[in-house]
Amino acid sequence: MRIATPLAAALTFATAITVTLDSSADRPRTSRTGSVAQAATAADAVAASPRVSANRYSFFPPNRRSRIAVTWDRDLPVTYLIARRHARPRMFATIEEAFRRARLQTGIRFRYGGRAATSRPVGTADQPVVIVDFGTARSHPRLAKYHGGFYAVGGPLLMTYGATSVFTGGQITIDVRTTKGIGRGFRHGQLGETLLHEVGHVLGLAHVNARRQLMAPGRIRANVNGWFQDGDLRGLRRLIHD
Repeated sequence: MRIATPLAAALTFATAITVTLDSSADRPRTSRTGSVAQAATAADAVAASPRVSANRYSFFPPNRRSRIAVTWDRDLPVTYLIARRHARPRMFATIEEAFRRARLQTGIRFRYGGRAATSRPVGTADQPVVIVDFGTARSHPRLAKYHGGFYAVGGPLLMTYGATSVFTGGQITIDVRTTKGIGRGFRHGQLGETLLHEVGHVLGLAHVNARRQLMAPGRIRANVNGWFQDGDLRGLRRLIHD
């Protein structure tokens, strides 16, 4: 995991910022927490002009287009775990394919690490972990705030030490009620496309108002054939290094 400012042993935890943004919502909700175990599970929605270029991208905090504060390292494997609670085994092949596509397009070495007993974040800077879990608006706090209006939510997990931040993985939560009747493929509006979009959030991309990019919100996104597009990849190239 490469960061712009090296961590020193003497660094002390100041505050971790928790920001939640779902796969389609326009307005994120932000709170502060005093626990380093808490994570930035998504980021600010950047207000983009309707006339944005097809190559447009935007980042989650702490990154900005003008200053990249934290990045991923292709040499560092990223493990993804599938939580046991409320799991839907019929979705597993689609989850695996979403991470395979992300690996092909980004070079990040995603690897399946098995089933997780809980949804608690377990990743570190040296061993990042993405948790994929399940729930409904009634059973899962990350879905409850959106009242069952979306297929999934997702974003990066990070720790903040003063002015320095480091990725420790990510989290994707699938709403098993709203996804019950949708296809599990990668065409527009299907589960696979949604999951790859959420992997984009995990890697640090925010929403962009350019409908032919995978990171456009689902309500405006055109059919992008289940792959990251030029703008998405341009942003990812700034977040992922050899």
